[in-house]
Amino acid sequence: GTPIDLQQIDTPSYCLATMNDHIVLWPAAYQSARGMSNLVDSKRVRFVLAGAGHVAGVINHAATGKYPHWVNTTLPENHEQWFAGAEKMQGSWWNDWYQWLLTYAGDRIPARNPGSNGFPAGEDAPGRYVKKRLEA
Repeated sequence: GTPIDLQQIDTPSYCLATMNDHIVLWPAAYQSARGMSNLVDSKRVRFVLAGAGHVAGVINHAATGKYPHWVNTTLPENHEQWFAGAEKMQGSWWNDWYQWLLTYAGDRIPARNPGSNGFPAGEDAPGRYVKKRLEA
């Protein structure tokens, strides 16, 4: 019962849908991306359609790229117009996401060194807490 105003989102957004998704049909996902009209107008929202279904389309590994994806730099009024103007790209959408992300990523910083900055290093995974048994 709480309304959501997608126009209040001001974070660059990469919107992914999969062609044969049985949970979120891609035309509906497309309309969600279009709902962020403030981002659409500023070109800070990107909609990409991956091949395959709900799981396979998302986890389509960048190295193997079994399924294609479609990209379109514009977000016309409806999904049919978007698809008509989209370019089919071979391979995984992950590479497209990575390139898109680089435009917003900023400078790279080195990872923290465990045990530095006054914080003690933890322990090797999985850690003692995983092996603790809770007695009923």
